[in-house]
Amino acid sequence: MPGGILVMKKKNAKLSLPISIGLLLFLLFTTYSFAQNPGNALDFDGSDDYVSIPDAAALDITDQITIEGWFKPSASSWAFKKLITIDSDSVAATQSNFPVLVSVTDVDLKDSDNGGPIQPDGDDILFKATDGTKLSHEIEEYDGSTGKLIAWVKIPSLSSSTDTEFYLYYGNTSCSSQQDVVNVRDTNFKGVWHLDEEMVDEDSTGTHIESTSNSFDGSQQGNEGVPGKFAGGQDFDGNNDCVDVSADDTGFLGALTISVWANIENASPDIHFAGKHLTNGIRNNPFEFRSEDGNGNSLILVRANANGLCVWEGPALTAGEWKQYAVVIHSSEISTAPTFYIDGVPSTGILYGGTGSGDVTGTDANIRIGAREGDHPNMDGIMDEVRISNVARSSSWIATEYANQNSPGTFMSISNQTAVGVSKSLAYGISTNNSKAYGTINDQTVSGDITASEWNHISLTYNKDAGTDEIKLYINGTQSASVAYSTAITTNNNNLLLGDMAGFIGKMDEVRIWNDVRTEQEIRDNMHRVVTAVSETNLVGYWNLNESSCVTSL
Repeated sequence: MPGGILVMKKKNAKLSLPISIGLLLFLLFTTYSFAQNPGNALDFDGSDDYVSIPDAAALDITDQITIEGWFKPSASSWAFKKLITIDSDSVAATQSNFPVLVSVTDVDLKDSDNGGPIQPDGDDILFKATDGTKLSHEIEEYDGSTGKLIAWVKIPSLSSSTDTEFYLYYGNTSCSSQQDVVNVRDTNFKGVWHLDEEMVDEDSTGTHIESTSNSFDGSQQGNEGVPGKFAGGQDFDGNNDCVDVSADDTGFLGALTISVWANIENASPDIHFAGKHLTNGIRNNPFEFRSEDGNGNSLILVRANANGLCVWEGPALTAGEWKQYAVVIHSSEISTAPTFYIDGVPSTGILYGGTGSGDVTGTDANIRIGAREGDHPNMDGIMDEVRISNVARSSSWIATEYANQNSPGTFMSISNQTAVGVSKSLAYGISTNNSKAYGTINDQTVSGDITASEWNHISLTYNKDAGTDEIKLYINGTQSASVAYSTAITTNNNNLLLGDMAGFIGKMDEVRIWNDVRTEQEIRDNMHRVVTAVSETNLVGYWNLNESSCVTSL
């Protein structure tokens, strides 16, 4: 039997005890109930319940293995998780409540209509911190046919000194949507428009959803939906296209941060990103973020007070490629120079036109994205992800935002999937939700149907050198599925986990690991009886899960 330290964790309580070969000290913090064999079973409630068995040489099995156990999953149980690791070197400085872009296409994330474990609408996609805390997320796009996922996840503390880890859970057949859209971003965000709606043609009318609790939704005005920087974007033709947003409040008078991704087709004449202003004889501009052809297509910020307009100039725009353009307005005082950013690089604004000081004057005008009020040149190109915050974001925030959004694949890494039933992460495991059982060897998965809300015996075997159908899944003693595979099982230092702090919900009993391949007859003969280490050869791990704080001898 494996030696080392065994940890059972429940509600943040943790106990480590020494164990040796042939003797397993096991402290049980979960409840227990009658199971398939005489004795008890563990009951996992999905709230910090799991058994952690320290890695040992006996568990580093490479060529032949059998994993088996009894499972009675709840309807709310998840089957899989993936570890996401954000590289601290990509974070300019530690940030709080940072909305991180997760963008991945992974066959593991296909939906149930395409042979995967996820609900077709992605409702069971869930993000949790390593301590089991649920993280607010918003799905911008999910394509179950390819496993494409674009989601925004709120990270409470994003460190620049230590890699940040969190989990993606999936594979729950019956849960409702796990999204928490309005809480993904902090309360300083006044508006976030993904601009990912289809908007079939310039003659269609539709709504552009705004993602914060402010609900500043916009209406289509001639723009068309096209592929964007992340998911969808909007194509503006340079004539009268725009998104018109009813946002007649006064929350745009002080410090602001405005950012947008744009692929500009024609940088001459003016390009308009976003503004809130009136032009019917009144120049009353809380903000106007655009370029100006007469000033070499430089970024321009316009603000107004009782003395008139004040205009600052930033760096020049670039046509024909995706760029992130941003401006930080540091104060309501009109004489305070803003900071412009292109692709996360700052440039101090230079006074270009207008004089005076004093606070910005308010207006009840709409926000317009892609166009100005009145007869003015407009945006000619594609825009995506327009954001306005009523706070001056730091240069490190904007640099981190750019690094994440420009290249999410280098900003973070996503592991292979891990079963949340019995698993040695990234090596082998078995898991189940309320309708299917799964077995994994490395990144290869096999699945079969189970009987919902009842006890099911699940067994996975793997013979690397069998020649065909090396991986086999058995449900209640009968082979259910198989797949050809011939790669040695990965060895690593990961502990063996029974259950999972967040994913597995239900009961588990009689978990066994063998370093040989059990036949179908052997699986059927043994599944209803208690075995002993003395009576069985090649049995390297056996947890009958009968304990309620006691010692089990094997």
